[in-house]
Amino acid sequence: MAFRETAREKAWSETVRQIRETPSNQSRYRFHNLAGDRLTKDQLIKLLMSSSDSWNSFKKKQKHSIVWYGKGSDISWLPGYIIDLRDLDLSKADFSHRDLSNVDFSGSNLNGVDFSRSRLTLSDINGVIAGHTSLASCSLRRSKWVGSQLDYVRASRADFTRAEFNGASLDHCDFRDTIFCKALICAEFDHSDLRGADFKESHILSSFFDVDLSASMNMNSASYHSPCRIDYQTIKRSQTVPTRLLEACGVAHFHIRYIDAISKNAARLPSCFISYSVKDDVFIERFRNELTNKGIRTWFAPRDLPYGASTRDVIETQIKSHDRPIVVLSESSLRSQWVQFEVETALEIERRKGGNIIRPVSIDDAVFKTRISWGRHIARTKNIALHKNWKRADSSFISEFVRRIQKRNQIRKKL
Repeated sequence: MAFRETAREKAWSETVRQIRETPSNQSRYRFHNLAGDRLTKDQLIKLLMSSSDSWNSFKKKQKHSIVWYGKGSDISWLPGYIIDLRDLDLSKADFSHRDLSNVDFSGSNLNGVDFSRSRLTLSDINGVIAGHTSLASCSLRRSKWVGSQLDYVRASRADFTRAEFNGASLDHCDFRDTIFCKALICAEFDHSDLRGADFKESHILSSFFDVDLSASMNMNSASYHSPCRIDYQTIKRSQTVPTRLLEACGVAHFHIRYIDAISKNAARLPSCFISYSVKDDVFIERFRNELTNKGIRTWFAPRDLPYGASTRDVIETQIKSHDRPIVVLSESSLRSQWVQFEVETALEIERRKGGNIIRPVSIDDAVFKTRISWGRHIARTKNIALHKNWKRADSSFISEFVRRIQKRNQIRKKL
């Protein structure tokens, strides 16, 4: 279907271009819409400072939030109206309970402003200085905070879904129960409260200084990009630090287990040595990633094996130093001399220390039919977690497996 740009749309396109290119201090008008309505800076601020009902009624009349137009089959879009509040001193204003979506606050002084329970969806809040500002319970979906400095901001229960924090400084901010789902976060969290903050599927390239991550949600489902930074106080205060965050900070794999010893609650999440055959590496990679997403530390060769080290000595040491040896049973692993050595080492630790530490996972039926002595011993003495349908995108097995390996007692039944 072909779109033709009308004369009216062409004029509006030119108007939008001029507004975006003109410095704010050289523009008399701060509001424009497709219908030709205009408001000066004083008129717009007076309306904004009036009651929330008056502002929201004005905002509701701006029906065309997006205008589609084009030349031939080349389809484009423009904002149907522009509210330009750039480079203004709005400090200590009351903007609560207002629809402030699609408003450009770039470069403005927002110190002490009360935005509580307002809607700032798709707003540009770039380069602002906001101290002691309230964003509590605000909708800030897809908002942009490029180069902004937020100090002592109250943003509990705010929704920053798909928001962009690029070069932002977040100092002593209250982000309790705040949603950062699928947000792009390239920011510095310094002494901020992240209890209950949800980072599900967010993209993080950030610094964490003196922050407690223990009560944050879905940290393991976020994507971390180098270079992140984390300080000793954050590690010490947090119950556990996501492995991928530590990796993005440049921490070597063989140092991560020492980070666990520093964190105040490391004992609750066991570390696991994985014994497997290299022929099952497709399953192992997925298995390891899903365990990591659940906060479980893993070690396996050859990824974590130091260059030039004695393979047998290192593997024996790692089995002894990890809480749970997991042996992945398959037709291939039953024939592996390395897996046999690892299992026999783990069985020797069980006999010497007592208890039942080995957690076997079978991805086929081979262990139940084998004549190999150590495999028959495992089949007779252990309750084996059976995961033959691992190729399906179903992580319920992993969730249950993780819950059970955290227990000291043996897995009681097949999963």
